Amino acid sequence: MIERAVFEELVKEAAANLYDYAALETHPLLFSVIRPPEGYTGSKTEYIRKIFGEAIAYFRPVGKEPSLTSPDWRPYLILYKRYIDGQGLQELAATLAISERQLRRDHRRALSALAARLWEQLFPDQETIESEEDANAAFEVQLESFDLRDTLNGLEKVLSGRVAEAGVPLQIHLPDSALMVEADRIILRQILISTCSLALHLAGGAVQIHAGESEGMAELVVLVPPAPDLVKEDFSLEMVSSWAARMGAQVQVEPPGANYIIRVRLPLAERRVILVIDDQQPAISMYQRYLSRSQYQVIGITRPEQALAFARSHHPVLILLDVMMPQIDGWELLQTIKLDEDLHDVPVIVCSAWEEPEMARSLGALRFLKKPVTQKDLLDALTAAGLHGSN
Repeated sequence: MIERAVFEELVKEAAANLYDYAALETHPLLFSVIRPPEGYTGSKTEYIRKIFGEAIAYFRPVGKEPSLTSPDWRPYLILYKRYIDGQGLQELAATLAISERQLRRDHRRALSALAARLWEQLFPDQETIESEEDANAAFEVQLESFDLRDTLNGLEKVLSGRVAEAGVPLQIHLPDSALMVEADRIILRQILISTCSLALHLAGGAVQIHAGESEGMAELVVLVPPAPDLVKEDFSLEMVSSWAARMGAQVQVEPPGANYIIRVRLPLAERRVILVIDDQQPAISMYQRYLSRSQYQVIGITRPEQALAFARSHHPVLILLDVMMPQIDGWELLQTIKLDEDLHDVPVIVCSAWEEPEMARSLGALRFLKKPVTQKDLLDALTAAGLHGSN
């Protein structure tokens, strides 16, 4: 059966995104657990908003005059003003004339009560609850290779309203070059939204995300300066960890020093190699710069006598070949590549200041590029080779 703690975390996430259509629609688990009844004519998202609104209304005291200062009214007011009216925590604390620290405590209790109410309402008989494994199976994991930086840039836009509401800065530090990961985009997006939403809610200062590589994996390090009343139990990431595990990722929370640290570790995508054979290092550096945001690893060799052995061991998907090199003529090297049993299928693009496209094609090259090669020239050539210059 789905665990109560996992369900409670799901409720917290759904409440936080109750009027964010995209966040609700793309949540990987939400509609596997909370499903509209047969015959319901509205959308799935409308049903979520409906049952949450009814559950929040349940906490409205009956037969009592509304009072902003009454403890009896506080759970209802917190839930209604926070999730129906959309008030931020600072504004809500001022409305209720309580400290932000007190609001955090009452807010946690109100959310737990909301989850309990929905649990009772949706699953009156626990034996009818599907297993978490069955619920997860309703969403098939689709692994693909993509640049993690693009996902993080999108995350910044999605969370802009949440950041403004929390009054806590979110600072995302990206690497200069592509950070290619093997993951499910939708699940990863939800993992990051959930993690950042929790961090923003509990932080006492700027939340920082650092992206990079560590021990053969892509790693996101989320630094959360604790709010004064932050306790370890606040970091409930059970569902996030469960979904991360399904695509070979890990989520870890480390005890605080100056900050709480949340680590999200993802498998790196295998970066396909483009081999550049050119005796001029500036030319190699230029190609690397052109493809710095791509899914390819550009490796250069300035000594053409090493090219064949290197190509056999690294299995490049493409070779960029200069023909004006000392000691070994590029045309001869092209012939050798095309006659080699292991390398003859690797596409070769000849790059030279001497304009000899017919010669290049006659010796088996896919394409000829005249130097100086522009980035557009290179990306067009990659497309011609059935490759793509960037994600």
